[in-house]
Amino acid sequence: MDIMNSQNNHLLDEAAEWIARLRSDQVSTADQQAFALWLSKGAAHQHAFDQTENLWQDLGVLQHLPAELLATGKPASAELSAPTTRWAALVFDRRAFAAAAAIAVAVLLTWQLVPPSEQDVSVVRTAVGEQKTIALDDGSTVMLNTHTRLDVDFSTARRELTLHRGEAYFKVARDRQRPFVVAWEDVTVTAVGTAFNIHREQQQTLITVTEGEVKVSDDHAHSDTGRSESVYAQQQIVVGTKEGLGTATATDPQQATAWQRQQLVFDGTRLSEVVVELNRYSTRQIKIADPLLNSLQVSGVFRLDDPQATLRGLEASLALEHVEQDGLILLYKKTL
Repeated sequence: MDIMNSQNNHLLDEAAEWIARLRSDQVSTADQQAFALWLSKGAAHQHAFDQTENLWQDLGVLQHLPAELLATGKPASAELSAPTTRWAALVFDRRAFAAAAAIAVAVLLTWQLVPPSEQDVSVVRTAVGEQKTIALDDGSTVMLNTHTRLDVDFSTARRELTLHRGEAYFKVARDRQRPFVVAWEDVTVTAVGTAFNIHREQQQTLITVTEGEVKVSDDHAHSDTGRSESVYAQQQIVVGTKEGLGTATATDPQQATAWQRQQLVFDGTRLSEVVVELNRYSTRQIKIADPLLNSLQVSGVFRLDDPQATLRGLEASLALEHVEQDGLILLYKKTL
Protein backbone atom coordinates (compact mmCIF):
# COMPACT_ATOMS: atom_id res chain seq x y z
CA MET A 1 0.00 0.00 0.00
CA ASP A 2 2.84 2.41 0.84
CA ILE A 3 4.44 1.69 -2.54
CA MET A 4 1.15 2.41 -4.33
CA ASN A 5 0.69 5.69 -2.44
CA SER A 6 4.25 6.72 -3.25
CA GLN A 7 3.72 6.01 -6.94
CA ASN A 8 0.45 7.94 -6.95
CA ASN A 9 2.05 10.93 -5.20
CA HIS A 10 4.87 10.89 -7.74
CA LEU A 11 2.38 11.00 -10.62
CA LEU A 12 0.46 13.86 -8.97
CA ASP A 13 3.74 15.75 -8.65
CA GLU A 14 4.52 15.22 -12.34
CA ALA A 15 0.97 16.19 -13.36
CA ALA A 16 1.16 19.46 -11.43
CA GLU A 17 4.44 20.39 -13.11
CA TRP A 18 2.96 19.57 -16.54
CA ILE A 19 0.01 21.88 -15.89
CA ALA A 20 2.31 24.72 -14.86
CA ARG A 21 4.52 24.17 -17.90
CA LEU A 22 1.66 23.89 -20.41
CA ARG A 23 0.01 27.07 -19.08
CA SER A 24 3.16 29.17 -19.20
CA ASP A 25 4.15 31.52 -22.01
CA GLN A 26 7.27 29.45 -22.63
CA VAL A 27 5.54 26.22 -23.66
CA SER A 28 6.98 24.78 -26.87
CA THR A 29 5.89 22.22 -29.43
CA ALA A 30 8.44 19.84 -27.92
CA ASP A 31 6.80 20.33 -24.51
CA GLN A 32 3.37 19.50 -25.96
CA GLN A 33 4.67 16.38 -27.67
CA ALA A 34 6.46 15.25 -24.50
CA PHE A 35 3.26 15.78 -22.53
CA ALA A 36 1.25 13.69 -25.02
CA LEU A 37 3.73 10.84 -24.58
CA TRP A 38 3.60 11.15 -20.77
CA LEU A 39 -0.23 11.11 -20.79
CA SER A 40 -0.37 8.07 -23.09
CA LYS A 41 1.58 5.89 -20.64
CA GLY A 42 -1.57 4.66 -18.96
CA ALA A 43 -4.79 5.30 -17.05
CA ALA A 44 -2.88 6.19 -13.86
CA HIS A 45 -1.21 9.12 -15.63
CA GLN A 46 -4.56 10.28 -17.06
CA HIS A 47 -6.24 10.04 -13.67
CA ALA A 48 -3.44 11.96 -11.94
CA PHE A 49 -3.63 14.74 -14.54
CA ASP A 50 -7.45 14.98 -14.27
CA GLN A 51 -7.27 15.18 -10.47
CA THR A 52 -4.63 17.90 -10.48
CA GLU A 53 -6.21 19.93 -13.28
CA ASN A 54 -9.58 19.93 -11.52
CA LEU A 55 -7.94 20.98 -8.26
CA TRP A 56 -6.16 23.94 -9.83
CA GLN A 57 -9.42 25.11 -11.38
CA ASP A 58 -11.35 24.65 -8.13
CA LEU A 59 -8.95 26.20 -5.65
CA GLY A 60 -7.01 28.78 -7.65
CA VAL A 61 -3.52 27.52 -6.80
CA LEU A 62 -1.94 30.71 -8.12
CA GLN A 63 -2.97 32.76 -5.12
CA HIS A 64 -0.80 30.53 -2.90
CA LEU A 65 2.40 31.16 -4.88
CA PRO A 66 4.97 33.54 -3.32
CA ALA A 67 4.87 36.96 -4.94
CA GLU A 68 8.57 36.81 -5.88
CA LEU A 69 7.84 33.85 -8.17
CA LEU A 70 5.39 35.81 -10.29
CA ALA A 71 7.48 37.26 -13.09
CA THR A 72 4.95 39.81 -14.30
CA GLY A 73 6.43 43.00 -12.87
CA LYS A 74 3.17 43.73 -11.03
CA PRO A 75 2.42 43.70 -7.31
CA ALA A 76 0.92 40.45 -6.03
CA SER A 77 -2.27 42.27 -5.06
CA ALA A 78 -2.77 43.36 -8.67
CA GLU A 79 -2.50 39.76 -9.86
CA LEU A 80 -4.92 38.46 -7.27
CA SER A 81 -7.49 41.10 -8.14
CA ALA A 82 -7.83 39.64 -11.62
CA PRO A 83 -8.41 35.90 -11.17
CA THR A 84 -9.70 35.48 -14.70
CA THR A 85 -6.17 36.11 -15.98
CA ARG A 86 -4.48 33.75 -13.51
CA TRP A 87 -2.19 32.03 -15.94
CA ALA A 88 -2.34 34.01 -19.18
CA ALA A 89 -0.07 36.77 -17.88
CA LEU A 90 2.44 34.54 -16.09
CA VAL A 91 5.90 33.45 -17.18
CA PHE A 92 7.11 30.70 -14.84
CA ASP A 93 10.76 29.96 -14.13
CA ARG A 94 11.99 26.63 -12.74
CA ARG A 95 11.40 27.74 -9.15
CA ALA A 96 7.79 28.58 -9.97
CA PHE A 97 7.27 25.16 -11.55
CA ALA A 98 8.56 23.45 -8.41
CA ALA A 99 6.53 25.64 -6.06
CA ALA A 100 3.33 25.25 -8.07
CA ALA A 101 3.76 21.48 -8.28
CA ALA A 102 4.43 21.17 -4.55
CA ILE A 103 1.42 23.31 -3.65
CA ALA A 104 -0.95 21.47 -5.96
CA VAL A 105 0.07 18.05 -4.72
CA ALA A 106 -0.01 19.08 -1.05
CA VAL A 107 -3.48 20.59 -1.36
CA LEU A 108 -4.73 17.62 -3.38
CA LEU A 109 -3.51 15.10 -0.79
CA THR A 110 -5.12 17.16 2.00
CA TRP A 111 -8.36 17.38 0.03
CA GLN A 112 -8.42 13.61 -0.42
CA LEU A 113 -8.14 13.09 3.36
CA VAL A 114 -11.28 15.12 4.12
CA PRO A 115 -14.21 12.75 4.75
CA PRO A 116 -17.05 13.17 2.21
CA SER A 117 -19.45 14.13 5.01
CA GLU A 118 -17.32 17.20 5.77
CA GLN A 119 -17.32 18.50 2.20
CA ASP A 120 -20.10 20.89 1.23
CA VAL A 121 -20.30 19.61 -2.34
CA SER A 122 -19.83 16.09 -3.71
CA VAL A 123 -17.62 16.05 -6.79
CA VAL A 124 -17.95 13.25 -9.35
CA ARG A 125 -15.47 12.86 -12.22
CA THR A 126 -14.64 10.50 -15.04
CA ALA A 127 -11.28 10.18 -16.76
CA VAL A 128 -10.78 10.15 -20.53
CA GLY A 129 -12.57 7.09 -21.92
CA GLU A 130 -14.31 6.33 -18.60
CA GLN A 131 -18.06 6.15 -17.98
CA LYS A 132 -19.86 5.66 -14.68
CA THR A 133 -23.36 5.73 -13.21
CA ILE A 134 -24.06 7.18 -9.76
CA ALA A 135 -27.16 6.99 -7.57
CA LEU A 136 -28.11 10.27 -5.88
CA ASP A 137 -29.62 10.58 -2.41
CA ASP A 138 -33.04 11.58 -3.77
CA GLY A 139 -33.42 8.43 -5.92
CA SER A 140 -32.24 10.09 -9.13
CA THR A 141 -29.43 8.59 -11.20
CA VAL A 142 -26.75 10.21 -13.33
CA MET A 143 -24.64 8.52 -15.99
CA LEU A 144 -21.40 10.38 -16.75
CA ASN A 145 -19.65 10.11 -20.10
CA THR A 146 -15.93 10.51 -20.79
CA HIS A 147 -13.88 13.30 -19.13
CA THR A 148 -16.82 14.76 -17.22
CA ARG A 149 -16.95 16.66 -13.96
CA LEU A 150 -20.16 17.17 -11.98
CA ASP A 151 -20.70 18.86 -8.60
CA VAL A 152 -23.72 17.72 -6.55
CA ASP A 153 -25.13 19.99 -3.83
CA PHE A 154 -28.30 18.62 -2.20
CA SER A 155 -30.11 19.89 0.89
CA THR A 156 -33.60 19.61 2.34
CA ALA A 157 -34.63 22.63 0.27
CA ARG A 158 -32.76 22.20 -3.01
CA ARG A 159 -31.21 19.84 -5.54
CA GLU A 160 -28.47 21.71 -7.39
CA LEU A 161 -25.80 20.30 -9.69
CA THR A 162 -23.06 22.00 -11.71
CA LEU A 163 -21.79 20.43 -14.92
CA HIS A 164 -18.30 21.88 -15.35
CA ARG A 165 -17.42 19.88 -18.44
CA GLY A 166 -18.29 16.80 -20.45
CA GLU A 167 -21.60 14.99 -20.82
CA ALA A 168 -24.15 13.43 -18.49
CA TYR A 169 -27.57 11.78 -18.63
CA PHE A 170 -29.94 12.60 -15.77
CA LYS A 171 -32.93 10.45 -14.75
CA VAL A 172 -34.69 12.58 -12.17
CA ALA A 173 -36.83 11.35 -9.26
CA ARG A 174 -39.99 13.41 -8.89
CA ASP A 175 -40.02 15.91 -6.02
CA ARG A 176 -42.15 19.01 -6.63
CA GLN A 177 -40.90 20.63 -3.42
CA ARG A 178 -37.28 20.47 -4.63
CA PRO A 179 -36.79 21.17 -8.34
CA PHE A 180 -33.77 19.45 -9.85
CA VAL A 181 -31.43 22.11 -11.31
CA VAL A 182 -28.34 21.54 -13.45
CA ALA A 183 -26.30 24.71 -14.06
CA TRP A 184 -23.16 25.95 -15.82
CA GLU A 185 -22.06 29.55 -16.34
CA ASP A 186 -25.38 31.49 -16.69
CA VAL A 187 -27.50 28.58 -17.94
CA THR A 188 -29.85 26.42 -15.86
CA VAL A 189 -31.87 23.33 -16.73
CA THR A 190 -34.74 22.73 -14.30
CA ALA A 191 -36.72 19.49 -14.02
CA VAL A 192 -39.12 17.83 -11.60
CA GLY A 193 -39.48 14.26 -12.86
CA THR A 194 -37.90 13.66 -16.25
CA ALA A 195 -34.84 12.35 -18.10
CA PHE A 196 -32.45 14.36 -20.25
CA ASN A 197 -28.93 14.46 -21.67
CA ILE A 198 -26.55 17.44 -21.52
CA HIS A 199 -23.44 17.56 -23.71
CA ARG A 200 -21.10 20.50 -23.17
CA GLU A 201 -18.86 21.28 -26.13
CA GLN A 202 -16.37 24.08 -26.62
CA GLN A 203 -18.70 26.44 -28.49
CA GLN A 204 -22.13 25.15 -27.49
CA THR A 205 -24.13 22.89 -25.20
CA LEU A 206 -26.78 20.46 -26.45
CA ILE A 207 -29.72 19.47 -24.21
CA THR A 208 -31.80 16.50 -25.34
CA VAL A 209 -34.95 15.43 -23.45
CA THR A 210 -35.95 11.77 -23.51
CA GLU A 211 -38.78 11.85 -20.96
CA GLY A 212 -41.04 14.57 -19.53
CA GLU A 213 -40.15 18.26 -19.73
CA VAL A 214 -37.37 20.62 -18.67
CA LYS A 215 -37.07 24.38 -18.54
CA VAL A 216 -33.85 25.84 -19.97
CA SER A 217 -32.97 29.40 -18.91
CA ASP A 218 -30.15 31.56 -20.27
CA ASP A 219 -29.04 34.70 -18.45
CA HIS A 220 -25.89 35.34 -20.48
CA ALA A 221 -24.63 38.92 -20.70
CA HIS A 222 -25.43 38.97 -24.44
CA SER A 223 -29.15 38.75 -23.56
CA ASP A 224 -30.78 41.91 -22.18
CA THR A 225 -33.61 40.18 -20.37
CA GLY A 226 -32.66 36.52 -20.37
CA ARG A 227 -34.69 33.82 -22.03
CA SER A 228 -36.36 30.57 -21.05
CA GLU A 229 -37.61 27.70 -23.20
CA SER A 230 -39.61 24.59 -22.33
CA VAL A 231 -38.19 21.47 -23.94
CA TYR A 232 -40.25 18.28 -24.13
CA ALA A 233 -39.55 14.60 -24.76
CA GLN A 234 -38.14 13.92 -28.24
CA GLN A 235 -36.85 17.50 -28.46
CA GLN A 236 -33.45 19.14 -28.12
CA ILE A 237 -32.14 22.68 -27.78
CA VAL A 238 -28.74 24.30 -28.26
CA VAL A 239 -27.18 26.98 -26.06
CA GLY A 240 -24.34 28.69 -27.92
CA THR A 241 -21.44 30.36 -26.15
CA LYS A 242 -22.00 33.48 -28.27
CA GLU A 243 -25.47 32.97 -29.72
CA GLY A 244 -27.20 32.07 -26.47
CA LEU A 245 -30.39 30.01 -26.21
CA GLY A 246 -31.85 28.62 -29.42
CA THR A 247 -35.29 27.15 -30.11
CA ALA A 248 -36.41 23.64 -29.23
CA THR A 249 -36.62 21.30 -32.23
CA ALA A 250 -37.81 17.72 -32.76
CA THR A 251 -35.10 15.06 -32.64
CA ASP A 252 -34.45 11.35 -32.28
CA PRO A 253 -32.84 11.09 -28.82
CA GLN A 254 -31.29 7.73 -29.74
CA GLN A 255 -28.44 9.53 -31.47
CA ALA A 256 -27.67 11.84 -28.53
CA THR A 257 -27.72 8.95 -26.05
CA ALA A 258 -25.92 6.38 -28.23
CA TRP A 259 -22.81 6.73 -26.05
CA GLN A 260 -24.69 4.91 -23.26
CA ARG A 261 -24.77 1.86 -25.55
CA GLN A 262 -21.07 2.24 -26.40
CA GLN A 263 -21.94 3.66 -29.81
CA LEU A 264 -21.42 6.84 -31.79
CA VAL A 265 -23.92 7.64 -34.55
CA PHE A 266 -23.04 9.96 -37.43
CA ASP A 267 -25.36 11.05 -40.22
CA GLY A 268 -23.66 13.18 -42.87
CA THR A 269 -21.26 14.57 -40.27
CA ARG A 270 -18.07 16.35 -41.33
CA LEU A 271 -14.93 14.29 -40.79
CA SER A 272 -13.42 17.13 -38.73
CA GLU A 273 -16.35 16.91 -36.29
CA VAL A 274 -16.16 13.12 -36.19
CA VAL A 275 -12.48 13.28 -35.22
CA VAL A 276 -13.24 15.77 -32.42
CA GLU A 277 -15.88 13.38 -31.08
CA LEU A 278 -13.63 10.30 -31.29
CA ASN A 279 -10.79 12.14 -29.56
CA ARG A 280 -12.98 12.67 -26.49
CA TYR A 281 -12.70 8.97 -25.68
CA SER A 282 -8.98 8.29 -26.09
CA THR A 283 -5.58 9.72 -25.24
CA ARG A 284 -4.36 8.43 -28.62
CA GLN A 285 -5.47 11.48 -30.54
CA ILE A 286 -6.43 11.43 -34.22
CA LYS A 287 -5.39 14.34 -36.43
CA ILE A 288 -6.39 15.02 -40.03
CA ALA A 289 -3.10 15.60 -41.85
CA ASP A 290 -4.69 17.12 -44.97
CA PRO A 291 -7.18 19.97 -44.31
CA LEU A 292 -8.92 19.16 -47.61
CA LEU A 293 -10.31 16.05 -45.90
CA ASN A 294 -12.12 18.02 -43.18
CA SER A 295 -15.37 18.34 -45.11
CA LEU A 296 -15.73 14.66 -46.04
CA GLN A 297 -19.13 13.34 -44.92
CA VAL A 298 -19.36 10.44 -42.47
CA SER A 299 -22.45 8.30 -41.85
CA GLY A 300 -22.67 5.15 -39.78
CA VAL A 301 -22.62 3.60 -36.32
CA PHE A 302 -19.23 3.15 -34.65
CA ARG A 303 -18.26 1.26 -31.50
CA LEU A 304 -16.67 3.16 -28.61
CA ASP A 305 -15.25 -0.01 -27.08
CA ASP A 306 -13.30 -0.91 -30.25
CA PRO A 307 -11.38 2.19 -31.44
CA GLN A 308 -9.28 0.16 -33.87
CA ALA A 309 -12.42 -1.10 -35.62
CA THR A 310 -13.76 2.46 -35.74
CA LEU A 311 -10.55 3.69 -37.34
CA ARG A 312 -10.63 0.86 -39.88
CA GLY A 313 -14.26 1.68 -40.68
CA LEU A 314 -13.44 5.34 -41.31
CA GLU A 315 -10.53 4.45 -43.54
CA ALA A 316 -12.52 1.91 -45.55
CA SER A 317 -15.55 4.15 -46.10
CA LEU A 318 -13.56 7.29 -47.00
CA ALA A 319 -10.52 5.75 -48.70
CA LEU A 320 -8.15 6.95 -45.99
CA GLU A 321 -5.02 5.57 -44.37
CA HIS A 322 -3.07 6.51 -41.27
CA VAL A 323 0.42 6.64 -39.86
CA GLU A 324 1.43 6.98 -36.22
CA GLN A 325 3.83 9.79 -35.40
CA ASP A 326 4.82 11.46 -32.12
CA GLY A 327 1.96 9.77 -30.31
CA LEU A 328 -0.63 10.96 -32.88
CA ILE A 329 -2.69 9.04 -35.46
CA LEU A 330 -2.37 11.06 -38.68
CA LEU A 331 -5.06 10.56 -41.33
CA TYR A 332 -4.22 10.89 -45.02
CA LYS A 333 -5.99 10.27 -48.31
CA LYS A 334 -5.16 6.73 -49.37
CA THR A 335 -2.61 6.56 -52.16
CA LEU A 336 -3.28 4.28 -55.11
